[in-house]
Amino acid sequence: MKKPVIIKLSRVKKYFPLDGVTVKALNDISLEIHQQELISIIGPSGSGKSTLMNLIGCLDKPTKGRLIINNKAAENMNTDELARLRNKDIGFVFQSFNLLPRLTALDNVELPLIYAGVDRKRRKNIAREKLTAVGLTDRLHHFPNQLSGGQQQRVAIARALVNNPKIILADEPTGNLDSKSGDEIVKILQDLHRKGKTIIVVSHDPDFAKISQRIIKLKDGKIIN
Repeated sequence: MKKPVIIKLSRVKKYFPLDGVTVKALNDISLEIHQQELISIIGPSGSGKSTLMNLIGCLDKPTKGRLIINNKAAENMNTDELARLRNKDIGFVFQSFNLLPRLTALDNVELPLIYAGVDRKRRKNIAREKLTAVGLTDRLHHFPNQLSGGQQQRVAIARALVNNPKIILADEPTGNLDSKSGDEIVKILQDLHRKGKTIIVVSHDPDFAKISQRIIKLKDGKIIN
């Protein structure tokens, strides 16, 4: 039996002006993603993958169409409302890790909790717990340049988890890693899925395709498979 729908796009279009021409980055996309699904989004460069991820992640709004995230109409939200929705319901994992170089692993993981107004003692405890969950108990006070690529990505995953979001968006999470570190990240995301998270991955890594319940293929701003 299918779980409830957590993300719904209905006839979504996203257009950008470029040198006097309108670029149709997404053209009439309709899609439902259910709670606790593990999905891969694939497609060639320029297919609309990043634009779709930005909309699902509430980093942008559609030009036309409806975008429902966890029963909330994101297409009608202002900038502050979108920021609150991102912070509460969505965790992000990026190819380039996006860690702040002057902060320790623990401090980087704490950041979303600071924005959420969590008190210092509680956010320290939560950050330690999440770093321990990704196997970095002995790296709490290391800076990013003291960590391997795989360890930095695990810090990024811990940061994505601190507000206990329902949705994890991972954009090429193994793209900058060697095969061994990449395999570890695939296993961590697979384990998070087993624990109830909705995982959406944009990746060319075939290992994600193997473990995904669905593969969504984009071309020229449309879903073709």
